Amino acid sequence: AHLLYDHEREDAAVEAVASRIAAEAGAMLDDALPRTARLETRPEPGLVRGEAAARPSSLRDGLLYFVMVDRFANGDPGNDGDADPTDPIAWHGGDLAGVRAHLGWLADLGVRWLWLSPLYDGASAPVDGHGAFHGYWVRDHFRMNPRFGTFDDLAALASDAKARGIDLLLDVVVNHVAYDAPLVRAHPEYFHDRGPIEDWDDPVERTEGQVHGLPDLDQSRPEVYRMLLDSTVQWVERSGAAGVRLDAVRHVPLDFWARFNADLEARFGPAFIRLGEDLDGNAEHLAQTMHGGGFTHLFDFPTYFALVDVLCKGAPPARLGAVLSLDRLYPDPNRLVTLLDNHDLPRIASACGEEKVPDAVTLLMGLRGTPSLTWGTEVGLKGASEPANRGDMVFVATPLTRRIARLVKARRQSPALAEGGTRIVALGPTHLAWLRYAEGDVRLVTLNTGTEPVRIALGDGESVPAPPGVHIRRVQVAPPTPETATVEFEWAEAASRPGAGEGRMVVVGAGPELGSWDPRRAPPLGEMPARVVVPAGTVLEFKLARVPPDGEVRFEPGPNRYHFATPGVSRVLLEWRDRA
Repeated sequence: AHLLYDHEREDAAVEAVASRIAAEAGAMLDDALPRTARLETRPEPGLVRGEAAARPSSLRDGLLYFVMVDRFANGDPGNDGDADPTDPIAWHGGDLAGVRAHLGWLADLGVRWLWLSPLYDGASAPVDGHGAFHGYWVRDHFRMNPRFGTFDDLAALASDAKARGIDLLLDVVVNHVAYDAPLVRAHPEYFHDRGPIEDWDDPVERTEGQVHGLPDLDQSRPEVYRMLLDSTVQWVERSGAAGVRLDAVRHVPLDFWARFNADLEARFGPAFIRLGEDLDGNAEHLAQTMHGGGFTHLFDFPTYFALVDVLCKGAPPARLGAVLSLDRLYPDPNRLVTLLDNHDLPRIASACGEEKVPDAVTLLMGLRGTPSLTWGTEVGLKGASEPANRGDMVFVATPLTRRIARLVKARRQSPALAEGGTRIVALGPTHLAWLRYAEGDVRLVTLNTGTEPVRIALGDGESVPAPPGVHIRRVQVAPPTPETATVEFEWAEAASRPGAGEGRMVVVGAGPELGSWDPRRAPPLGEMPARVVVPAGTVLEFKLARVPPDGEVRFEPGPNRYHFATPGVSRVLLEWRDRA
């Protein structure tokens, strides 16, 4: 044990190496015991909340709220150390005591799930102008950063939160450690040696390379796996947390996640939340991660990017409709967690402008899945990039705060909004409308980016107005029944067809029916129409592409095309665009 101060003796040395000894002893036992025996082991009574196993795994019954602990509230000035709230990259003194003191604020907002940023003993000093206060630069997976408090403080917070109907999610970091973590020197063999990621699309480099130069753990090593699992189990058992938020999913192999999540479920039961952060805008990729990684929930970044494109950047509402239409790929789209921003993204008030935030919040509450907020969204915190988007919380209620509380309450009281199905019913150049429906409860959500009202047909000759903005209303219609739609793509005229030798023309787009944007798997468009069958209410996003016998595929210029597939057969007449 390498100690920092002359006065430290045996007790400090034992404390310094105890977690490492535990991890290595655990790895030896891991190799010695059959895997089935390990999975059958259960914690002692009282270590895990008994009520977790009594209900199915779900985040559907309320709002998820993210707190970056250092930026939320300072409840104990005695652990501030060198905190300097005037320096945007320094520590500001927020701690578990501060979170505990403001549970009333969270309960009044309607928070049901509270996700805390990492609490590990981590790096303290900034690196290349980036502060360490976020907690993701881990030095020791088994110890808590004393700036935040103690394990007793964490257990007290979890207990008090539970009394207010709020369950705790802990942030778990398994991809990397801090630049100066002792483990790098003590066990260099625990890490990949590929260096920083240069090609972010290369799957091997993405999982074995260093994210921003951080030492990248090799999770395939038994002793590394055991360290990560044992530390996570310790944090959950000592806190009583109801689940974990799993960081940097795309940078860790999927087979690790499948094993890790299975072990957590075996230890804590099927109700234990395993919420993954796979920061990827491709819905098909996200669906594959959900299918193969054993997560109970994933953050819905594809919908986030579409929402911002439509509300803030002028994209047509069909862009959002096309992403929502890919819900058919997920085992359960209600297991997605929707968001307006987070600590790695621009604040929604900066990305869209303050005037758009009320509509963004309303839209969030009208989507399937679980809505989530980043601390301070409810009071209008701004920031386009780090560290401005990680500013200090302000506890002053605003009209937006009260709007969110009303929307959350209404959502929790509506089976359709909380856990119902989704069916898109209308699409136009400036509007999109969908039904959220459950037995005995149907809600209509309308998004109108124009300046004039439009009318939304609900069937049987009924229609309702959709004013500009985003609105949710209850409607007296029967829940929609499953129907199919056949879409036939064909040439508008013979002159539009490619000439001999130009190769095969295809209709390529989002979803497996259109090749998932892979022209080699897309349906051909020739003498016969290209025909696809999808659920009625699907918004198809697509383009034409030429696939020559040799050479590169050529996509038509200009924006993507969209088509709203209604029940029955519809035709789409196409011609090649030579310019955007």
